[in-house]
Amino acid sequence: MIFKGPLKGKDDEEKVTYLLLWVGDRGRDIHKTWTLSADDEKDLTVICDNFRAHVRPKLNPVFGRYKFYNEVQGADSVESFLTRLRLSARDCQFTDAEEMVRDRIVFGTNSPKVRERLINEGADLTLDKAIQIAQGYQYSQEQLRSMNVQDVHAVHNRNRFLDQNKRHQPERRAPPTTTTSKPETTPHDSKNPCRNCGYKHTPSETCRAKGKQCTYCKKWHHFASVCRKKQRESSRKSVSAINKCETNSDDGDSDFFVDSVESHSVKNGQAFVDLEVGPNFYQTNFKIDTGSQMNILPERIYHDLGIKHVLQKPASKLSAYNGSTLDSVGYCNLSYASVHTMINQISAIMLVSMLSILSHRQS
Repeated sequence: MIFKGPLKGKDDEEKVTYLLLWVGDRGRDIHKTWTLSADDEKDLTVICDNFRAHVRPKLNPVFGRYKFYNEVQGADSVESFLTRLRLSARDCQFTDAEEMVRDRIVFGTNSPKVRERLINEGADLTLDKAIQIAQGYQYSQEQLRSMNVQDVHAVHNRNRFLDQNKRHQPERRAPPTTTTSKPETTPHDSKNPCRNCGYKHTPSETCRAKGKQCTYCKKWHHFASVCRKKQRESSRKSVSAINKCETNSDDGDSDFFVDSVESHSVKNGQAFVDLEVGPNFYQTNFKIDTGSQMNILPERIYHDLGIKHVLQKPASKLSAYNGSTLDSVGYCNLSYASVHTMINQISAIMLVSMLSILSHRQS
């Protein structure tokens, strides 16, 4: 390029002199080995061609093709891979270099999906079409990656927005406890029911009653079903027991005495509970008898339940506190539910006339 710049106005003989000056001693020694005519000695083009032929390595098409056939895309883009293939093909002396570059794109691509599409083209595949397919797949993958990054940013921004809202929301605190009443919490053995919730769990597990208020004594961290205050007050009341009789009846069946209950209550000093009984969940008011061993249901209520199956003959005889036998129609299993319990099963004996009584097994 310097001969087209500052030395553009010089003749070839002067340009040759400058070139021999710049190539150094080794270049001048190489120049002395050439056999040139007087005119060629002054011709810059001849001198440059001889130097170019001396320093250019001799082409080896076999080794060039070996390098070409081992070219793979790797981590390069389609454009970089295509450039390397075209430069390598120049030393291979291929008859149809374009066709060889096309084949090498098929075999050297780093994408199995691109290779599959190129092979499916068959004989119709040209170099331009191969480049178009490979570049199209590359651009689509770049666009998908860009879209995924945007989705990640959107999720991150949404989570950050939710975190900010949580920080601005007032903190929920547990109900305050007074210094005069401590929570009724008692350590327990995992083999026995917890004294605070009534369920079995290990000491390391969270008690179901934690943070709950008893509906009876209004203290915290226990259920009303295991409330100690309720149990103490209930034990002070007089309860008439239902005692099992040993009789020498002909059928060998056992007899039961049924008596009334006097306990804390809402009706005349007696405890009652409303249960939804039967398939239609007919609401029935039961008197709770903690000493009874049998559930009692009047015959008239049984008919109101709309049950169609036949009653079974009771295996036990019922006796009142004075020893008199109570007439029973039969017994059956009934489903029941209440506000605090899920659907369950009870066995009940039907009487001609009497209050509905719930035994201690259900109460």
